[in-house]
Amino acid sequence: MPQPPRRFLKSLLLACALAGCVPPAARARQQEPAHPREAPAAPSEQEETVRIESALIQTGVSVFDKSGKFVDGLRQEDFELTVEGNPTPVSFFERVAGVPSSSSSSTPAPGRGGAKGAEPDAVPLAAAVGRTVIIFADDLHLSFEDLKRARDIIKHFADKELTEEDTAAVVSSSGRLGFLQQFTDNPAVLRVAAERLADDSGRNQGERTEPPLSEYEALLIDRYDPEVTDDYASRIMAAGQAFDKDDAIQQARERARTVLFYAANHARATYQALEQVIRRAAQMPGRKVVLLVSDGFLLDTTNTDSSERLRRIYDAAARGNAVVYAFDARGLDAALPTSTARNAFRVQSGARFETQDPLNSIARGTGGRFVKNTNDLRPAVSQALAEASRYYLLAWRPDPESRGEEKFRRVEVKVKGRPELTVRLQTGYLPEGPKEAAQGEAKKVEAKSVNASATSATPPDPAQEELRAALNSPAPKTGLPTALALNYYQGETGPLVTTSLRVEGSALDFTREGDTLKANVDVAGAVYDSNGKAEASFGRHLAVSAPAARFEGGWEPNVSYNYEAKLAPGLHQVRVAARDVRTGRVGSASQWVEVPDLATRKLVLSSLLVAETRAEAARRLSEAAGAAGTGKPLEPAAAEISVDRRFERTSALRYLVFIYNARGGAAGPPDVTLQTQIFRGARPVFTSPPARVSVEGQDRARLAYAAQVPLEGLPPGRYSLLVTVNDRAAAGATATQRVGITIK
Repeated sequence: MPQPPRRFLKSLLLACALAGCVPPAARARQQEPAHPREAPAAPSEQEETVRIESALIQTGVSVFDKSGKFVDGLRQEDFELTVEGNPTPVSFFERVAGVPSSSSSSTPAPGRGGAKGAEPDAVPLAAAVGRTVIIFADDLHLSFEDLKRARDIIKHFADKELTEEDTAAVVSSSGRLGFLQQFTDNPAVLRVAAERLADDSGRNQGERTEPPLSEYEALLIDRYDPEVTDDYASRIMAAGQAFDKDDAIQQARERARTVLFYAANHARATYQALEQVIRRAAQMPGRKVVLLVSDGFLLDTTNTDSSERLRRIYDAAARGNAVVYAFDARGLDAALPTSTARNAFRVQSGARFETQDPLNSIARGTGGRFVKNTNDLRPAVSQALAEASRYYLLAWRPDPESRGEEKFRRVEVKVKGRPELTVRLQTGYLPEGPKEAAQGEAKKVEAKSVNASATSATPPDPAQEELRAALNSPAPKTGLPTALALNYYQGETGPLVTTSLRVEGSALDFTREGDTLKANVDVAGAVYDSNGKAEASFGRHLAVSAPAARFEGGWEPNVSYNYEAKLAPGLHQVRVAARDVRTGRVGSASQWVEVPDLATRKLVLSSLLVAETRAEAARRLSEAAGAAGTGKPLEPAAAEISVDRRFERTSALRYLVFIYNARGGAAGPPDVTLQTQIFRGARPVFTSPPARVSVEGQDRARLAYAAQVPLEGLPPGRYSLLVTVNDRAAAGATATQRVGITIK
């Protein structure tokens, strides 16, 4: 790629400076060039069409042949659905494919009926929006050694599996990850969450019992197993802790009950955390894939409410279109028993089986699989993600007579005339949902109201409450389309992060006053560190006005606002919300940004500041570039800084990046090369040859580089722009920066 013109570099540098240095009052009046109001577009193959009424119950169904291959091409009439053994008609049918391929045909045989609302001779095919992946690390039941396997899975997903279309979260059963347990598309957040996973030394009360008593041994003693009870009583007597055998047996039973009490508490916490994260993820679009990593725990249906907890998880999975793949982090177990007792082998093998039972039940009950007896779980993770991306979506109307019942409704699906096929799905649901959860939420709301009235006699402003609720929402609010872009760069006083917020003008309610159209927007934002500590906040009322002439042809100006904050090195999250004062429509967005520590002297990059060159300007620039070989200078083209990073196919993408800590040679300036790539998923669709970064006239502490990539010829969809910098004077040190983009 040729070195960009210096005038373009200066224009983007100026744009970057303006993004953080314009006074707030002036910024509030800044408006982006207007865009025409467009009619709602038909769903693209990158978007999952959701047409299910709230009254319907849905389930994702995966069908596999004997070799484990997904069975494609099935139709609605091929499925037989029963609820509590009663045949139930399917009201909605759709085949969902996360990764469309030429081998996956969605065209049925002529003359066969399709889904309701579809063409009679076509199977509706919805390509899933980006995957929603939850890596659930059961740190209440993971040993210190097996926590490493959980961390390896998280890092593998962040480095190898996460694409620009995906949203992911790392969640722990103990809740110790706190603020990091949020959905994000930033791999840095997932890596930091992996590093924070730690051993919970209090997970097994039996480890603190002398003589030691495992949870499974406690379960056998509680079940009056004579051999295990006698063996442990003998150990108590050998330790001098009992007067006689009867006393030792009594102590064994009491200690077993204590161990089971703590085991039940930890199991309950795991069940509850898993259910909550699945229900929270229900707000996200498409299918949710949960990767449960655990050493296993006791099911113990006699002493606990585990059966009810499992049904609640199945219900959450059914309502949220979620599937759980469970992984036994212990891998292959070839170790000999540490005990020399006669029952040692029986206890060891029984403990393995018993603690795997809940993992297997959760996976099977949600339509997933249980993976065990492997030391490297990463290939199984890749296979699980691939499996879960293709399925059939079935929905039906529940029996009205079942309303108000608390009975768990079991669901079965078969493929007619194909008994050899394996069908996996969520096994059932609760007709009214769990009442305990609803009552708990009601109590929280009531307590919040009481506290609010007790602390303040003045009722809260409803508009501010709506903004606050949008800021705290786990999923973006879409009533008012709001885009957010975070850009880090090193300023004269230290690291700076510029927050750029843009509200879609076509969604605002403009009123006419003479020859001027006006609108009013309230914006709010907050900045947090990785521990959830508030670092900064802002709030503004933006009075927007523009000449009526700008609205001719349906064009309406977008509203932009910029906020700059000086932040310390580390991870930070920015949340923003906007509200149209007239209509009350609210929108929100959140992003993470990683501020590097330049004191480490490692090669690092700023954020990628991206802009768009419109079609005519891009054409002129392309023509000028063709004449550049004759010495004719390139003409500058107008570039619009992109907040939502959505680009026209006929435009060109421009970017600016700063390079920090580049080393100079023994007798010369830094020797740095840069390569630009555009990826669709894991496949590169554009790769430039490495270009040398000129240091002429630049501050060597922060080298700036700007370039342009034509987008013509790329089909609409989600992509990622990857910039790789190589410092040849520092033994080939490299640094990368990536940003997601969408081509319209």
